[in-house]
Amino acid sequence: MEILHLTILSATTTEYEELVLCSSELPYDWYGQTLTEPGNYTASEQYTGMECDSVVHELTLNIYTQTLPSSVTLPIVRMGEAIDVTIPTAEIQAHIAADTWYAPDALIAWYILDNSNWATLTDEPVSSGINEVVMKYAVDSDCGSVESDRIIIPVETTGVENIPTDEMGVYKVVRDNQIFIIRGGKIYSIVGHTIENGMSIGL
Repeated sequence: MEILHLTILSATTTEYEELVLCSSELPYDWYGQTLTEPGNYTASEQYTGMECDSVVHELTLNIYTQTLPSSVTLPIVRMGEAIDVTIPTAEIQAHIAADTWYAPDALIAWYILDNSNWATLTDEPVSSGINEVVMKYAVDSDCGSVESDRIIIPVETTGVENIPTDEMGVYKVVRDNQIFIIRGGKIYSIVGHTIENGMSIGL
């Protein structure tokens, strides 16, 4: 008589996993595999001493991106005016929105070089005596920050001329045959009224 010792193994199960990582989290160790690229991966675990698999792991890995546009529209920089970055900011936002896997919570910030130090861009008008400005932008997200290269933009001075005065930093600006005065970073009409919104007159 032959005696058969039969061992019944449990059915093989499959576990599915989806994972999204920042590029800074690579390489990623997963069941003995070193993962560096997005894709689909499989790993198996065996019972000790057995020849068949007990658990199959399947992973779909995606990587958040943090790219910048290849180019953006440069703002026009004029003496005595605030630098308007509305258009390039919208282009960067469109670039982010078009990428399904762009790193979450992406925020755009603009900076201007001020005496060798980077300062956050404000609505302060461009001072007199400056021939060019150096700018950059950054996209901050949950995966960190990426910055553009330096952007050098010449300052336009068309229609701006000095007023003969003992006070430095006072300028006359001609727009649409109207004369405006720039003094101390503020814009005034010819009769001395403060122009609250220089953009409304093209300043």
